[in-house]
Amino acid sequence: MKQRVSPEEYIRLLNEELKRHPECEEGMEFIPSPEGTSGEKIVGYVLKNMNGRKDLFAAVSQKIFLQYRTR
Repeated sequence: MKQRVSPEEYIRLLNEELKRHPECEEGMEFIPSPEGTSGEKIVGYVLKNMNGRKDLFAAVSQKIFLQYRTR
């Protein structure tokens, strides 16, 4: 069973995992979507400064998705 966390915690976990990834570049970070929202108003997340790295976005997102949920 997946552990339930707040949307903010989920994004924090994404960023921790991203920083551990060997291909993470400086300035990359997951942020809430819509940008600037918090709490239950967060509907998703995006990777800031992605530089076309959809593979990195998918790898990190999938790893966290398999362990945690927000709703």
